[in-house]
Amino acid sequence: MYAHLPHPFLSISIAAQFPAFQNGFKNAFQVPGRANMKDLGEAITEGVSTFPDPGVLGTFISSHDASRFRAITSSDSVAYNALVWQFMFDGIPITYYGEEQEISSGLADPDQRQALWGSGDGGYSGTTNTYRRLQMVNNLRKFLMSTDVTLATGQPGFGSERAKVVLSSATDLVFIKGPIFTVLNNVGR
Repeated sequence: MYAHLPHPFLSISIAAQFPAFQNGFKNAFQVPGRANMKDLGEAITEGVSTFPDPGVLGTFISSHDASRFRAITSSDSVAYNALVWQFMFDGIPITYYGEEQEISSGLADPDQRQALWGSGDGGYSGTTNTYRRLQMVNNLRKFLMSTDVTLATGQPGFGSERAKVVLSSATDLVFIKGPIFTVLNNVGR
C-alpha cells in the first residue's frame, strides 16, 4: 500500500505507524509495572521528524499481528488514554475489530484473530463504554478535521499541523496538535 505525497513520484511504502507502536506505544501503555510515557514522547518526536508526512500513516493500538490491547491491560483508564492517543496523534486512526467491543482475549496468536460474533456475550453492541468513547473521540476528530480552524498564528488547524510533545514523564504525556492539547497518562486505576 502506498501513501502518495504531493510530488507525483514520491511515495512511502508503509501503511501503519509501526515505529511509534513498537518503540513508544507498547512501552507507554502495554508494559505492566514498567510503563514509561517518555518512550512514546520520544517516538512521537522521532516520527514527526523522520517521515515526510506522518499524517498519512495509520495509528493503532491493536492488530492481528500483536496482542489485543485489552489482553494486556484490564484498566479502563489506560485503555481510554490509549484510544485518545490513537485519534489525536498524527495519522489515520485504525481501530482493530473488536476493540470497541472490549475483547480481552488475544494475548497470543491466533487468539487475537478470533471471530467477533463469538466473543464476549456474542453479537455486537453499540453500548459498551469503549464504543461510546470511540464515538466521542472520533466525532471530535471529524469536527477538527472538517472545520476550517485557523490558529492564532495564522497557520491551518488540526489536520495539517504536526503533533509536538510539550511534556513527557514516566506517567504523563502532553502534546499539542493544532488548537488541541492532549494530556495522557498511564497510571490506571
